[in-house]
Amino acid sequence: MDRRAVLKLAAAGATQVALGGPLLLQGRGVSPREVRGRARLSLLQVAGRRAREQRKPLLVLVVPRCPPSGLVERGRLLGGLLNHASDETFAALALCEVVCATVDATIVEFGAWEWMDDPLALLVERSSRGPWVIPIAMPRLSGAGPLEGQRIPVGDQDFADAAAFAEIFAAERLVRTAIVPDARTLSARAEEARIGLTPQELATLTAIADGKVPIQFPISDRGTAVLLELAEQRPARRPRVLEALRRAAYGRFLAVPPAGARWGRTSGCGFDLEEKDYPSNSVNCGMGNTPFASRRFLYLLTNP
Repeated sequence: MDRRAVLKLAAAGATQVALGGPLLLQGRGVSPREVRGRARLSLLQVAGRRAREQRKPLLVLVVPRCPPSGLVERGRLLGGLLNHASDETFAALALCEVVCATVDATIVEFGAWEWMDDPLALLVERSSRGPWVIPIAMPRLSGAGPLEGQRIPVGDQDFADAAAFAEIFAAERLVRTAIVPDARTLSARAEEARIGLTPQELATLTAIADGKVPIQFPISDRGTAVLLELAEQRPARRPRVLEALRRAAYGRFLAVPPAGARWGRTSGCGFDLEEKDYPSNSVNCGMGNTPFASRRFLYLLTNP
């Protein structure tokens, strides 16, 4: 073997060590699931650390293990969920740190849970015994109708929009119920949030809820659960609190995409990513048609 070949092998080995790649992992007997999970492990570690710092649960929007068409459909559903959520759902989402990742990576990072299918999302809760993961199922709609993103005749556009929104609203209910199933859970989340807030910050949150000071993004985001509890104590505060949490959610995963995804737009054939560095993929063929609810979607990254 000549010197150049030796150097190539050495460089490849160094790269695998640095990245924790398949050659190194498989050589140590690591399962294929863990090898696949490494692709998103760093994203989950960062998001998990931030969730701990913010004293919030981690909501993993699942990148499915399926063909590209499945990724497109899931990205449209998740994008529609974030773009068209009700104020109540935005408030629930603001209670969480949000990231996009695969089930494989979540299992590698948080433990050996197994699911037959890819759920819509995974809610990672913390406890004194360590994290536990709650799967949030995909919405199941009764009755037949056009699949989300399916090409349809122009005359059926209203029907397609209604079907897409029905799926989004069903997903909303599942996510909202998982994050805040009852008043006791909200109270526990508020108590946990107070541990990380100073008396002055708690007073500021009360003033925000009462409309005595302007809405402030960082403190509203950190004190989401406290604000929601204040709204429960005095219903007149609710519109102000929901507005504050909508702004918090917008700043974290609407103005910019959640970690592990990009925001894209489409109206038919092809798509464009909102980041300027990406070239356009749109084709003005005049034949494609996408429901309004799905036109801004999450472009899910399989290897971020």
